[in-house]
Amino acid sequence: MAVPARKVKASKVTNVGDLEAKIKKLVVGDGKDLDAYFNCVATNIQILNTKAKLHCHTISHDGNDRPRVKDLARAVAAAVIDYSIPRSEILEAHNHMIKTRSTVKWTELAVKARQLFTSLSQTGEGGEMLLYLLTQTFLGLPQVMCKMPLKTSKEMHFHGSDGIYAQFDNNTQKLSLYWGESKLYTSIDNAISKCLDSLKPFLIDDGGTDSAQDRDLQLFRDNIDLCDPLLEQAFLNYLNPKSPTFKKLEYRGVSYSVPIG
Repeated sequence: MAVPARKVKASKVTNVGDLEAKIKKLVVGDGKDLDAYFNCVATNIQILNTKAKLHCHTISHDGNDRPRVKDLARAVAAAVIDYSIPRSEILEAHNHMIKTRSTVKWTELAVKARQLFTSLSQTGEGGEMLLYLLTQTFLGLPQVMCKMPLKTSKEMHFHGSDGIYAQFDNNTQKLSLYWGESKLYTSIDNAISKCLDSLKPFLIDDGGTDSAQDRDLQLFRDNIDLCDPLLEQAFLNYLNPKSPTFKKLEYRGVSYSVPIG
């Protein structure tokens, strides 16, 4: 069953303003949401002979020297609406509360968000939510496309990436799209290797209708929801293969790997 697409007409963008700043403002949170749960070990470590950078964090311990795993899980669960509900619906609930002083719309969104998640024991949806929080909090990259609202059954899984994140550089005029990938493995080496294997098709495929990126880009174009018509049109111009700005679209990847057991 197909989800009705939210159509936004692509056109020439004028007065879009500072595109870099506008995209940064899409980040949800204050950048400190995970400070209580992680310790920074090292950041921006350049991996030899690659364009990849490594950021390393460890989970915090409580006063009794116990890892705060359950506390982190609660923090991740609290972000369920931000992660899985379209921005326009969140804005509608916000405006409704201001107008009526009622939180009914927020409660409805919380119920809707929970219903999107599968009940299957073997699922990576929790990891995808953690990726969302880590990417926004530590890297400052906003999520611009989440597949969760497109599900027609909570037990279904979408193939492809675990979300798309974005960054813009005013100097180069390049729009970078980051395909997300999360992995939980008993070995950190295996986790990193599997993440890179999953991201590889999105980063090296040279395009075309059968490319690894094509389906995700189609979903993004058809369902773009940034609560800013000019910003949406700017994205659509970059995503349009017939537009001159398409040559300024860059594919990147972001992943996190967690050893378990």
